[in-house]
Amino acid sequence: MTWYLALENGNFWFPAQVYNRENGHVGFMLSCYDAELCYDPHTDTFQARYPPHGRRAVAVEHGIQWDRLRAPPVDTSPHDLHISECLHDLHPGDHIEIQWRRNKDFPYGWWYGIVGHLESCDGNENYCRCHKS
Repeated sequence: MTWYLALENGNFWFPAQVYNRENGHVGFMLSCYDAELCYDPHTDTFQARYPPHGRRAVAVEHGIQWDRLRAPPVDTSPHDLHISECLHDLHPGDHIEIQWRRNKDFPYGWWYGIVGHLESCDGNENYCRCHKS
């Protein structure tokens, strides 16, 4: 009950991810970033603190709507690279998320994508060997 009251009153911070950190910027529409969030009961939205990296200050965002939140897909720090064991199982058309960061001064973010065909492939199902490369 204490945790619920702390969450409801905006006194409890919890880890989650926020879709589209650059809210409204089309280049970030399919991205997620790790953050610590707390609920704002007055606006029914959330506040996010994005983890700093290097000498950068903590970035804060207010007014985050419920539909921009999700649980992290893996238990990996935004400062560590997640090593996947399933890369050999990927095929064209598979939906994936990859980690990306601008440079070492930034934490990793998650970006959504769809596996495509190699340039040398015409996409014909009968002859496609992209999954072998």
